[in-house]
Amino acid sequence: YLKPLDGLLDQGIIKGLAHITGGGLTDNIPRILPEGTAVKIEKGSWPTPPLFELLQRLGNVSESEMYRTFNMGIGMVIVCSPADAATIKNHLGEQCYTIGQVVAGNREVLI
Repeated sequence: YLKPLDGLLDQGIIKGLAHITGGGLTDNIPRILPEGTAVKIEKGSWPTPPLFELLQRLGNVSESEMYRTFNMGIGMVIVCSPADAATIKNHLGEQCYTIGQVVAGNREVLI
């Protein structure tokens, strides 16, 4: 992800980055959150690849486990201020989605 982020990292507009690997969205994002914050993710705010629906159905996996175990099509999460979101989206192009927001909370991901 370094090449797509090139040019953004030096601007100081990225507040946090989370590479969504093993542990999915719910285990990786809290690692970058400061105390007193959480992230609220909106289901359906990005296209989920059909593979994940197939895995869920064939494996009889709960929805919460799908978000915890798999990335659901999200490879990197960028945390930024709302004022900088358009700059980041313009830089990254069509594979960039606003999937949620930072809210008050206890370093967790709410879906």
